[in-house]
Amino acid sequence: MIDESTNQNSNAIKLRAHHILCFHGYNGRGYNEEFISNMNRLKEIFLTKPETEIQIISSPDCVCESCPNLSDDACFEDNEPDQEKRIHDRDLAVMSCLEISEGEVMSVKDAFERAESRISSEKLREICYDCPWLPISSCAKNIEISFWD
Repeated sequence: MIDESTNQNSNAIKLRAHHILCFHGYNGRGYNEEFISNMNRLKEIFLTKPETEIQIISSPDCVCESCPNLSDDACFEDNEPDQEKRIHDRDLAVMSCLEISEGEVMSVKDAFERAESRISSEKLREICYDCPWLPISSCAKNIEISFWD
């Protein structure tokens, strides 16, 4: 498990850009108990310590580490060979909307508030059109309200 206090570039938690959107809709569901436990742990950190620094990336991160679809540092959900590229493209779309560069470090609060003010429900659906979680999560509904509400 990744220690949320360290990584090689800074003291920031590495977070895929599109996971900023996922946390808005996370409702306690996941691939397995390990994944759910990790998401719950991260959500608790983000809710109680909004000043926590995150490093925005477009590759597997602290969420992916507990995902059963992670193999050889890439996502292979449904055994689709191009899945990692599609997810990477989703990350780049989010970075573009938020005007964030690869590797940029900011507080959870700044990143999440930027998403809330710049990504509408409609835009989220456009970015995440092929996400299997979109129909069963609340991310599209919750992106326009504060993560802390």
